[in-house]
Amino acid sequence: IDEAEHKREVELKKQSLEDKKKVLQDEVKSVENTAKEEREKLEKSYKQIEVAFDEHSINLIALASTMSKGMFEEFQKNYLIPLENALQNADYGSVDRILGGVDDFA
Repeated sequence: IDEAEHKREVELKKQSLEDKKKVLQDEVKSVENTAKEEREKLEKSYKQIEVAFDEHSINLIALASTMSKGMFEEFQKNYLIPLENALQNADYGSVDRILGGVDDFA
């Protein structure tokens, strides 16, 4: 009887460990999926930034900034700082909205 009870306990322990393993595997998969989604959002935002700050836009912004310090300060306040904050906070939805005005500025 002791041997049968021991086998049963071992089997229950084994099943418990298998259940824990499954839960942990599901958690790992969830974290990996979340990381993949965040990476895709970041890459999309990066591409939007590249498009918004093409050579032509940079030249226009630089020209306006050299002609007026206030222009650069306005650009910084309205675009650079909000863009930096959005990226730091992983608020990728705001990046598109912020960048939408860069063409108007340039």
